[in-house]
Amino acid sequence: HGHRGSKHELLGIGSGLWRAGMNVLLFDFRGRGASANSICSLAYHEVADLLGAVHYAAERRPDATIGVIGYSMGAAVSLLAAAIEPRITRVVADSSFAVMRDVVTHAVNRRRLPSRAVVAIADRVTSHRYGYRFDSVRPVAVIAQLAPRPVMLIHGTRDAMIPVEHAYHLYN
Repeated sequence: HGHRGSKHELLGIGSGLWRAGMNVLLFDFRGRGASANSICSLAYHEVADLLGAVHYAAERRPDATIGVIGYSMGAAVSLLAAAIEPRITRVVADSSFAVMRDVVTHAVNRRRLPSRAVVAIADRVTSHRYGYRFDSVRPVAVIAQLAPRPVMLIHGTRDAMIPVEHAYHLYN
C-alpha cells in the first residue's frame, strides 16, 4: 500500500488474485492499519516489513513462488526488497518513485516553497529523527539487480504525487 494507506486498499486486487487461484498475503506496513504503532518512513524502514512478510509466506508455503505487488511507496518498497531477497521472483510496481529526494522535492515545489532549503532541512530532520537520509532510498539504483526476474512498471501520466518521469528512470 501507499505511504498513508493500509492493506484494505488492496482487497480488490487481492481477491482477484485469490479467485485466479493464487495464494495472497495482504499486510500493513508499520504504523498503519492493524500494525502496531511505530515510526513510519517513506520506504526505508518498510523494506524490513516486506522482507518479514516474504519470510512468513515462505515458511507457510516453502514451495510457493513469491511475487509482490505494490503501489506508490509500496511499489518502491517492492523494488528495494526484491533487490535484497531472491525469493521474490517477480515484481509489479505501480506508481513507484525512482529517487526519494526527487519525490520530496516535487512535493515541496507543489507548495511553492524554496525546495533546496526545505528539502535540506527535512533530510536532516529525517536523519536525526528516523535514522535515514533521503539519498539512501533510491529504487533506481537497485532495479537492475532484479534481472532476469520480471518487473512490471505501471504509472499514469497524470499522477500528481509522483511524476511519470520516475517510471521512465526506473525503466531506463
